Amino acid sequence: MYFGASFSRYGFDFRPLFIQFFSQTSLTNFQNSLHEANHIFQQLLQSYTFDQYVQLPSTDSSTNPFIPPMILVSYTPLAVYCNGLITAFNDLRLCCPLSIVSNVKQLITDSLIYIRNLLLKYYNSEKVTLTVIESEHFIEFLRIFILIFIPYISTCIQALFPDTQLARELGLSVLDISEKSKLNRIDIEQIIVPIKNIIDSVIPKKTQVPENVPIEVENIPNEVKENEEKEEKQEDVVDDEKSDLTE
Repeated sequence: MYFGASFSRYGFDFRPLFIQFFSQTSLTNFQNSLHEANHIFQQLLQSYTFDQYVQLPSTDSSTNPFIPPMILVSYTPLAVYCNGLITAFNDLRLCCPLSIVSNVKQLITDSLIYIRNLLLKYYNSEKVTLTVIESEHFIEFLRIFILIFIPYISTCIQALFPDTQLARELGLSVLDISEKSKLNRIDIEQIIVPIKNIIDSVIPKKTQVPENVPIEVENIPNEVKENEEKEEKQEDVVDDEKSDLTE
């Protein structure tokens, strides 16, 4: 790079020609790190038992969104997988061209979908043998995965490829990057829909009273109506007595 900077004084700056080589090398190393993280998660999931008591950590007062959620410590496969992704992100930071944002987002999405499919396969094969406690812990595992872990990974991608830098390079507004194109945001809903279906099917929903159900007064029993009329008469008598006393 310094050699290219020296030649740039004479109009022979060849540094842009090396961008594709650096980009491809960064993507290859990043992809290898993701494959390793996926493999380790699969091994840990096979030997992990969900009958263990999960002790929730104390609430973290840190406001830094890039610090991994402490709740992941209670779920070993997810914690190790998170460490693998963070290591891959840190390695990518050393050489992270903005041109690879779409490739990085797709690789992360594929990795999360792979983990999701492993969890779905595990549930379909083991749901008959799971005890009540194991089933509850597994459902909680799924909730942590879709509600805490995946949004945290999406935040990490936005830190690698900030909205302001992408908008400046592409000549767009920050709103176009964050809300319209979503270049640096993974499609969370696409990943979590099958898991949400499992959670909704296992956790019973509370029965709700329909809103537009008319109340039929005529169906009230006659005894109830008579009692109400007696109470109204007694109230009238009491009111009359009070008026006499005041006079």
